[in-house]
This record gives sequence, structure tokens and C-alpha cells, in this order.
Amino acid sequence: MGILESLLIDDPIRNMIMKKASSDQIREYAVKEKQMMTLRDNAFENCMNGVTTLEEALRVTSED
Repeated sequence: MGILESLLIDDPIRNMIMKKASSDQIREYAVKEKQMMTLRDNAFENCMNGVTTLEEALRVTSED
């Protein structure tokens, strides 16, 4: 089972990219605005759906 990280590019994120904002700034905004699902979030979602265990999710991801 794969886990993925996704980022939905909206206008504010597009502007941040064009202004050469740091990846940390973009990530912080995107997570706060629910425009991004991190690897850990996706792994935890798989735990909630019974696809994998919490131990496995913690093993393969790092804290944000």
C-alpha cells in the first residue's frame, strides 16, 4: 500500500510560488488551509480505514 502527499494549488499558493516563498512557508499555509495532505496524514487516514496499523504508519513517516 502506498501513501502519498498532495498539494492543491490555489491562487494564494500560486502567488507564493511566483514570489519564491520558501517550501516551509508554502507547506505551513497549505496545511493550515487544508490544501495539503501530508504523508503522515495520509498514513493515519489509512489507519482509520483499517488498511494499515498505527505502528506501520509511524514507522514509515516522520513527524511534520
